[in-house]
Amino acid sequence: MLVFCLILVLLLLFVASSIFITVMRGYIPPIPSSKGVRTEILKQIQEMDLPVVSIAEIGCGYGFILFQLARRFPKAQIIGFEVAFTPYLFCRICQIIGRFKNVRLIYGDAFEQMEKRNLIVDIGIVYLINTPVVIQQVENLYQKHIKQTLIVNSYPLKMYKPIRVVGPLDIFKSKLYLYKKQNDKNF
Repeated sequence: MLVFCLILVLLLLFVASSIFITVMRGYIPPIPSSKGVRTEILKQIQEMDLPVVSIAEIGCGYGFILFQLARRFPKAQIIGFEVAFTPYLFCRICQIIGRFKNVRLIYGDAFEQMEKRNLIVDIGIVYLINTPVVIQQVENLYQKHIKQTLIVNSYPLKMYKPIRVVGPLDIFKSKLYLYKKQNDKNF
């Protein structure tokens, strides 16, 4: 019993220190999306009725949406970006245990990594906080690195008008904001 308690305390310290370091580096700690939001994201992507080749989740946290996307779209490449080490490690373990061959995890700042790797994806998903710097980074990412659609959880972008707003989806009154590039008229 003592060994179990010691392992639990060490695990909690590891998670707490990871969250503390993430916040101190100026990033957002992992905030899980509610079940209602996760369900609606999957529904919205399916309703697009477009060939989904690649989906990026910016800040995939512990992978709740990431691995649902991998199961629902087995032929698509699902890319998860995470800047906090503990959630990244958790996702990596889930990826290995679940044998998700269509999941690619990238540890680091999604905005920097997409630019550095010149990644362009069909669909982007992000849980947005309402800070001007982050909103501008997401707008730049949408402009340069997303071909079709951006799904934003919680707050709208400032520079673009959503084509659809869905919600409230949970007790927190979360909404999804869907942005679509003009060149794709199937949505």
